[in-house]
Amino acid sequence: MFSQLVILMAMMAIWPYGDVAIMASTVAIMVRGSGAGQIKPHTGVAVYRQLASIIRDQIATGRLRPGDKLLTQDTYVYEYGIGVDAVRDALAILRSEGLIDTTRQGSVVRRPPQRADVTLGPGMRAIVRMPTERERHDIGLPEGVPVVVFEKPGGEMEVLAGDRIALVGNHEQDAAGGRSG
Repeated sequence: MFSQLVILMAMMAIWPYGDVAIMASTVAIMVRGSGAGQIKPHTGVAVYRQLASIIRDQIATGRLRPGDKLLTQDTYVYEYGIGVDAVRDALAILRSEGLIDTTRQGSVVRRPPQRADVTLGPGMRAIVRMPTERERHDIGLPEGVPVVVFEKPGGEMEVLAGDRIALVGNHEQDAAGGRSG
């Protein structure tokens, strides 16, 4: 951003007449666009999907770590030369994947939750699905996190947050010929 200000100020000194606004905005766009380079609008891949992929890669490679705040929507608009709707759509994808949380203060990379080991007992089934709105509210789930519904013998059901458990094998069932993952 500093280099853009220097260029704009230099242009104003060189072209102090009526066409300075057109020249200055053209240079600013050229400078901004040269840094973005990763968004290619004519590839057949929607720009919001490209931005979501860029941020997802930053999370996967550790450039953005759990708890890190993402850039503001306006900054993404400016840095990548795309519209605010594309930025909002990209962030919505990442929320639905459970990678980020968004509040009025902005978006942050989600911290992985602590997981408890759960072993299926005899006659139990585990079904993974997306939660209802009420289940999300009751369990306190962010968008994009599935639930695991445990069906116990006799029809009793228990719904747990899918990101807070780890299903582990039952060694007794395995030895008796039961299925394991």
